[in-house]
Amino acid sequence: MKKFLLIIIITFFFLSKSQVFAVTPSPTGFNLIDKLEKIKILKEKVATKVSELRQNEKSAVLGTVLDITDDTMNIKSEKGTEFNINTTEDTLYFSFDKSGKRLESTKSKVTKGGLISVFGFLQGNTMDGKYIYIETVSPLHLVGKIMDIDRKNFTLTLKSQSQEEWIIDIENFTRTNSYSPEEKTTKSGFSQLQPGDLIHIIANNNEKEKNRAAGLRIVKFVEFSPSNTVSPTPTPSKK
Repeated sequence: MKKFLLIIIITFFFLSKSQVFAVTPSPTGFNLIDKLEKIKILKEKVATKVSELRQNEKSAVLGTVLDITDDTMNIKSEKGTEFNINTTEDTLYFSFDKSGKRLESTKSKVTKGGLISVFGFLQGNTMDGKYIYIETVSPLHLVGKIMDIDRKNFTLTLKSQSQEEWIIDIENFTRTNSYSPEEKTTKSGFSQLQPGDLIHIIANNNEKEKNRAAGLRIVKFVEFSPSNTVSPTPTPSKK
């Protein structure tokens, strides 16, 4: 009986030791846990950096649609630069009604030759489109001479190259510049425009009144301004 009890005690002792060894982490186990923690921290840092880069690449482009496929669009900006727009099922589309209220839309409403604004992440000339606005009214491009200026009501009357007369409203957002071969493009203002000036205007058409628009950008060509008179070269006197 005593011999049997001794065997049980010895067996219990060895079982207890094996359990202690099983739950006690080895130095190798500590190293593995430490490495896993470092990998986790590194992944978090990389994810944060990628997020920061994506934020810095946020941009918007406005252009005319040249081509449309299932997952891409090709557009050309006002300056002639072409952009490839990547679209996914998560890309959101919007349009505007006549009052300017934003409406939800679909890709099927985008057409070749139409004007769109794209907001997303830009890398080079490729953008991942996140929001696409279908512009229902394209900006007007008018070139002509100023016929009259109403300083009180902030309007000017323009006779275009097609001999049409337009009333252009000068708004708070209207930007005016002047261009000359010597100084190139310089900042100007409404007060510096004069009747007879040759100007180029980008404007939004007024749908309620024919031949009226709100000026977005005005460029005055100083070289062709009436105030830019060239003094005649004196004729050398005969001796």
